[in-house]
Amino acid sequence: MRKSQIISLVILLILVTTVIWVGAFSGDGNKEEMPTSSPVGTGEAGTDATAVPEVTPGVSADEISTLPTDTITWSPSFAEGSSSSGLDSSVLDQMAKYGCAVDGSQFGQEGAYITFDVGYGEASDIKDVAAILDALKNTGAKAIFFVTNEFFQGNVEDITKRIIDEGHQIGNRGKIVEGNNMSVLTIDEYNAALKEVEDGYKAIMGQDATLKYFRPIGGKFSIRDLAIAKQRGYTTVLWTTLYGGETLSGLNTRISNELYNKAIFSIASYSVNADADTLKTALETASSKYALKQLP
Repeated sequence: MRKSQIISLVILLILVTTVIWVGAFSGDGNKEEMPTSSPVGTGEAGTDATAVPEVTPGVSADEISTLPTDTITWSPSFAEGSSSSGLDSSVLDQMAKYGCAVDGSQFGQEGAYITFDVGYGEASDIKDVAAILDALKNTGAKAIFFVTNEFFQGNVEDITKRIIDEGHQIGNRGKIVEGNNMSVLTIDEYNAALKEVEDGYKAIMGQDATLKYFRPIGGKFSIRDLAIAKQRGYTTVLWTTLYGGETLSGLNTRISNELYNKAIFSIASYSVNADADTLKTALETASSKYALKQLP
């Protein structure tokens, strides 16, 4: 074989080898690196962000429009160590469906609850609330004050802030209407009544302030009303014992006889009559029987 042929063959081999190597490296370079993924909710911190949050179904406007508006009057009687409503179980089931607590069972706490109902923002009402706060402060108990729309029509900025600053709660008691029966209101009127209390509270505590609990004034409501309250984010809280229209002289005895585990003992603020000392004694009696709990 000639020398020139040998040289040509070597050059050809070099060219073929070069093409093969270039093609191989070029192919690797064109491959896309696939990202490594972890299963949802596992692996490094932050992967839980992709999890789908649990959604709690609400109450639709269509559903509310179909619900009964017959007035239910909540007036339980105390007997044999507990409170009895006298209502049919089917009615109680409907009430529970729309978030209505008739006692403290659904709150998962061992103890009893003391609540206060306030009507107006007049000077006498403010004195009563101030006396209640003094008594609560001296016993270390926490409570919730259910207020009406007319409460916020008074000069109540200071007393409202004091309620919250001292670790208590405020609840929505709705609107004072004839016969204290809000069930006669239309759906729009009912929403407006609850919003009026909300707006009064926000005007003092800020636009981000919210109310969690509702108690229909006069204990009169319909199943539709409970659904409206639930749609607005409320838990409706009733009571097992109501103390109102009396002086505080009988409160200690009533608490001794009618307070039990998971009871909700409601006191009308006007019954206090600015008597912090007598209320303090009654609250001490209550706390000696059961731990006094605050709504969660």
